[in-house]
Amino acid sequence: MKKALLSLLTVAVVALTGCATSTIQHVERPDVTKPISKTESLVQLKREDRFFGSALSLNVFANDTLIGELANGGELVWRAKPDFIECVSADARSSLVTTMLHGIKLDSTPLPYKCFMTKPQEILKLKYDLLYPNIRAVQPIAFLPIFKDVDRSKNVTPISIKTITSSLATETSADLKNMLEAAMKKLFGDRLIESSRKTIDLEILDYKTGSAALRWLGSSHEGSTLLKVKATIMEGSVVTDVFITRPVVSFGGFYTVGADSYIFEEVAEDIYLHMFEPSREDGK
Repeated sequence: MKKALLSLLTVAVVALTGCATSTIQHVERPDVTKPISKTESLVQLKREDRFFGSALSLNVFANDTLIGELANGGELVWRAKPDFIECVSADARSSLVTTMLHGIKLDSTPLPYKCFMTKPQEILKLKYDLLYPNIRAVQPIAFLPIFKDVDRSKNVTPISIKTITSSLATETSADLKNMLEAAMKKLFGDRLIESSRKTIDLEILDYKTGSAALRWLGSSHEGSTLLKVKATIMEGSVVTDVFITRPVVSFGGFYTVGADSYIFEEVAEDIYLHMFEPSREDGK
């Protein structure tokens, strides 16, 4: 029994930290050094070179198309429509280790994803970093750690919330908007003020409570908790950025009790990290 357990743990450690795989691109890879057509944009997704999780390749999808398998330190490049929302998701759950950690996949389990606005003749540079933010000991990160590859240290201007709206049923909208506003205030701290030239509009597009009891049995659509929010960032009357985040809690069993509430904090943290560089003072 001890030998079997030791063998299982060895497999897990090797899969998490060793025998790294190579990046495989499944769609045509455009040359980023050549001029970009007026009728297209490019997306460049790089994965940070990290020791932790280095053997886990990510199946990367863009608007439901499999782009490729992104290995540690690898890069994928693909064409996209200009002035369009490009939604990116990444799944590593087909691996042995994540199957051990997440349990049996009972049905079609939703994936977390991020959506970014593309611009004509530009390269949308994205970065996947499993350790940004810092890995948590108990509560897993529900949002997808893919961010624009930009220098956030220059973003120091506090913001104010202009509006919080909801596309959902009116009987639940008020509570959801209040929960999102409270989470934003908690996560942003003094970087969220009453009045600022820099504002953010938040729209709740989808929400599902899920069930921790069902997540104890395995990953499934019915058991998953999710929240989808669109963020529109403005400087005065000019829209400077638009993105969508949809974190998902699909596994973890009773460790995820209360996910229907803390999923709002996941959205707030993702928005914060999208805009600002975390510091030690932030505790992130």
